[in-house]
Amino acid sequence: MGVGRVKRRWTGVIGGLSNSPDGTELNTTLLLRGEFDLLAVNCFAFGDTWKFAFAKNRDLPTSTFKKYTPAQREQLIASLVPVEWPPRPPFTENPFELLDELVNERNQDGPIIIEKTNRDDGKDTVIVTD
Repeated sequence: MGVGRVKRRWTGVIGGLSNSPDGTELNTTLLLRGEFDLLAVNCFAFGDTWKFAFAKNRDLPTSTFKKYTPAQREQLIASLVPVEWPPRPPFTENPFELLDELVNERNQDGPIIIEKTNRDDGKDTVIVTD
């Protein structure tokens, strides 16, 4: 993702190769809705320190390019996505909350059993089963 300054926000170009969302042939570098779960954006440009903003795929804005059909536009993620620091929706600093949401959504058919154990080194081990 490339980054460029626009007023008080930064915009980045999300790149990748995508197949057509509606079965038509489409040559684009835009990413598809549902093609991945979580987007991580490197925000080093905000203060010269390593920090990241995270967003779920389905929460990212879609393309508004008029040469795509309406069906294609609603399935293609916009090429320029504004990112601010501190992050504002759909972005957040905490990927774990988003990952928990994704896991819970996928396991709505049955309960999630989480077993948490304390290790001797002070770290926790978490086991998730369905």
